[in-house]
Amino acid sequence: MIARVKWLLALLLVLPAWPAAAAVLGDARVAYNATCALTVDGQTYQGRLYAKPGFQRHEQMLGGVQEVAILDIHAGRGYFVLPLLKSYVDFPIDRAMRELSAPDIAGAPVGREAVNGVATSKYRVAHRADDGTRIDGFVWLTESGVPMRGNGTVAVPDGKKTPFAWELSQLQIGPQPPALFQPPEGFYRLPASTLPSFLGGQGG
Repeated sequence: MIARVKWLLALLLVLPAWPAAAAVLGDARVAYNATCALTVDGQTYQGRLYAKPGFQRHEQMLGGVQEVAILDIHAGRGYFVLPLLKSYVDFPIDRAMRELSAPDIAGAPVGREAVNGVATSKYRVAHRADDGTRIDGFVWLTESGVPMRGNGTVAVPDGKKTPFAWELSQLQIGPQPPALFQPPEGFYRLPASTLPSFLGGQGG
C-alpha cells in the first residue's frame, strides 16, 4: 500500500480515539494549531494540525508531495486534497462522528500531566463500536479539550489489533484562517467512489 493511502487510513483509524469535552468528541472548544506526530502500527507520520470548533485540517508532506485532509466534524464530511493536482475528493465521516458522540468513549480523569509544557488531564478510553471494533487506550486533554497525546490499540472484529499513538507539540491557541477548512476554490472535485484510484495516482 502506498504511503498516502496509509496516512489517510491511519488518520481515519484513530479518529474515534480523539475524545474531548464537547458535543462531538474530538472537537475542542478552542481554535489552535500544532505540530502532530501520528504513529500507527509502527509507522510515524509528521505534519501540522489546524483546528477550530467543528473543523480539523491535517497537513502532511509525503515523497515531497503536500497532502491535506480536512474534516468537517459537524457535517460528517471529509476532504482529501492534493494541491499538486488541483483536485480533491470528498467522503463521508458521519459513522466515525457517531462513535465520537458515544457517551462511554472516555471515563473519568485518572491523573494530571504536562505534555510538551501544556497542562492536561489523562483519561482512560474504552469503547466498542457498532461494527464490533474496540478502542482501548488513554488520551491526554487540556481543559479546553485539545487532545495533546493519545495511545492505545484498535481491534477489529476479526481479532487484528493495531497500535496507535499521537502527540502534539508547539501548541498555539488562537483564531485560524477560515479558508484552511474548505477545499480550495477552483480545484476539481471528484466523487468519493474515486478515492482509491485518486490516492493511487502517485507513488509514495
